[in-house]
Amino acid sequence: MLFLKMSSLIIEVVIVLVSLALALKKKKKYAWGMAATFLIYVFYDASNFLDLNIAESALAVAFFVATLSMLAAAVFLYKDS
Repeated sequence: MLFLKMSSLIIEVVIVLVSLALALKKKKKYAWGMAATFLIYVFYDASNFLDLNIAESALAVAFFVATLSMLAAAVFLYKDS
């Protein structure tokens, strides 16, 4: 189980880096939303993995913001295509 949690966290970090490269180098607006979403996922998963004492309400708000940023990314992607 530890391997899966660590692997997921590493993949999320890679997604953030690739999304930032898309946003900065390729000027893709939707990539900002993807980067924000997965950066929040990294925070969320890392806080659980490291057993940080973060209020459940704060994590719920963070997850909601991640959902909104992915919605924005999807809208930008739809408009680009």
